[in-house]
Amino acid sequence: MKNSERRKKNEAYLEFAQAYLERTQIQSTANLAETESTPEDTQMAVQNTGGYNVKTELLVENDYVLVGSSSVIGRRQSQQDSVTIPCDTQLLLEEHPKFLCVLSDGMGGLRGGEQASACATQTLFDDYYRIMWRHCTHSYLDFFRAEAEKINTLVRGLKDENGAPLQAGATLIAAAVDGEELHFLNIGDSRIYLVRDGKMLQLTHDQNYLTRLMEKVRSGEITEQEALSHPKREALISYCGIRELSMVEINLQPLQLKSGDVIVLCSDGLYRLLSRQEMIDVLQETAEDMNLAAFKLTAAATDKNFRGQDNTSVILIKIK
Repeated sequence: MKNSERRKKNEAYLEFAQAYLERTQIQSTANLAETESTPEDTQMAVQNTGGYNVKTELLVENDYVLVGSSSVIGRRQSQQDSVTIPCDTQLLLEEHPKFLCVLSDGMGGLRGGEQASACATQTLFDDYYRIMWRHCTHSYLDFFRAEAEKINTLVRGLKDENGAPLQAGATLIAAAVDGEELHFLNIGDSRIYLVRDGKMLQLTHDQNYLTRLMEKVRSGEITEQEALSHPKREALISYCGIRELSMVEINLQPLQLKSGDVIVLCSDGLYRLLSRQEMIDVLQETAEDMNLAAFKLTAAATDKNFRGQDNTSVILIKIK
């Protein structure tokens, strides 16, 4: 990517960020208008006041892929989402696209959720680049299965400063791009979508109580309306940190990717506030800049002004 193109994307991002901050009357801790757009480096914008925390990684791309991510704290007291994406040097292996992106939504109190999600994302990300990246001797199916059990054990074992169990948990989704193939992992109710030819397909299945309620609908035990209005429909039945991890979703056959495909990884804070069409519209209007598109998605969720807005995070991967 040429420095001039990179500089233009930086400037476009900073222009949107400044306008967004002014429009929502959030005062930035740093003056974005005075931020120098350095073409060689990955830039980061962080605004941290007024109940919001916007964090977006910029300019992770090459001739094959574009990657962007954004997180906002919403109206919660802490940021319990964790997002880990590769840097420029971790996108390719011998001119072959090969990388991993990971997102986790923590739960279990202020510090508990933060630690659980950070543990999940960093463990998987580090193990991928240690085990799978250069000298891969495992299948993705075996790797993801082993990592799911390992991370579940680690999260269950987290303790506070007094040595007491944190009793925290976390969702976990991961997307591994290997050449023209996509391999993914899902635990919980964060989601992975594929956007292709203007349509958005959910690749993962939510592992919550609604899944079991819908089985009762199909058997005739309850009506669909009863299932959709059930007070415990969003309760997770699988997550990292559970006593026995029995539900882990891994695609058995790799998904073949095409030029123009966009892979969306997001926490429930995004898909509960934005419709699929709203997400598609943002991706289409910002088709060549996944960094700006990610920020626009979390900004659109924030603009809904939902009183109990959850932490909201998204990772975008576009295949050129």
